[in-house]
Amino acid sequence: MPRVKGSNTHLAGYYYYDEDDGAALAELDPLGGSGEGAAVRGAASALEDRKTVIQRVSPVVELALRHLAIATIKAQARGLVPRVAKEWAAVTLSFRYSKPGDWHLLGAHLPLAIAAGISVDDIAALRAGQLDRLGDADKQHVEFALQVCSGGVTDESWSREVRLVGSERGVVELMAQVLLQFMHIRMAQAFGFPGGSSDADVDAMIVGFRNGSSTPGDVDAYERHYASMAWPQGEIEAQAGTNA
Repeated sequence: MPRVKGSNTHLAGYYYYDEDDGAALAELDPLGGSGEGAAVRGAASALEDRKTVIQRVSPVVELALRHLAIATIKAQARGLVPRVAKEWAAVTLSFRYSKPGDWHLLGAHLPLAIAAGISVDDIAALRAGQLDRLGDADKQHVEFALQVCSGGVTDESWSREVRLVGSERGVVELMAQVLLQFMHIRMAQAFGFPGGSSDADVDAMIVGFRNGSSTPGDVDAYERHYASMAWPQGEIEAQAGTNA
């Protein structure tokens, strides 16, 4: 059961909103009930003036999360972090750290992974734990994301990732994305929030991408949405007053 105020929550991007915010929730793409796909398709604009669950409980944590989310996607939009590396990280962490059958991140990031050029077969291989079926570069991105979260990055893995990403700065900014995704999953689990995508939802997406009935995410719109966002310095403190 959810453990924080606003127990009936709906997920949009990295943010949690109350289910009773009907006007905002009507904008969400409810694949699997999670609504994560809303941010990908631009519908999250309807949510921007609503306070999130985390914001009401801890405005300073909300401010930190928002800064980090904007910073990491701005890095991706500038081309410093390859889309494919970021999306491999998202689906990898979901399959590794979500509770089976209650998958975090996948509602938004499976469509984005397809748009970034990751094949349906490779996603299925990752889901089945068959990393030997992946190409060398894809396997490196998967293993690097897991190493970042486990504390197991080696010199060799670091050097390979720098070569793939193109710069040390890009790898540092990729790591920030990886750890933001990891924190998102773990915070949601600690709060008791569901991931929102079931096994049936994931199966349906995979089948849909195979037969063309599912639409890949609009990764360009996703990047533009975050890259154009202003830094929210002072915004949440002003709303929270002395509670910040």
